[in-house]
Amino acid sequence: MATLLVVYGDIINKQVKRSLSGLHFILRSGLFVLLCAFGYGALTIYGAPLLHHIFKFVAYEYRGVAFIAAFVALGVAAERRRYI
Repeated sequence: MATLLVVYGDIINKQVKRSLSGLHFILRSGLFVLLCAFGYGALTIYGAPLLHHIFKFVAYEYRGVAFIAAFVALGVAAERRRYI
């Protein structure tokens, strides 16, 4: 989950920046800090069990392949976003 946030966090930040652009600097800064401190933390805390739950749907014999496929997919996503 943390890797997904690293790879796609700039997209989230860009959308938040665009939606908050009309607000005062202090309010904009405070909301951005809240997003980074609590929003990404909540996504990490509550997203990890969600991913665990999704992997439980994969048959036991194929979980190793599913984990490898997930890591390869993360690598491909990072490569496409030029993080590697």
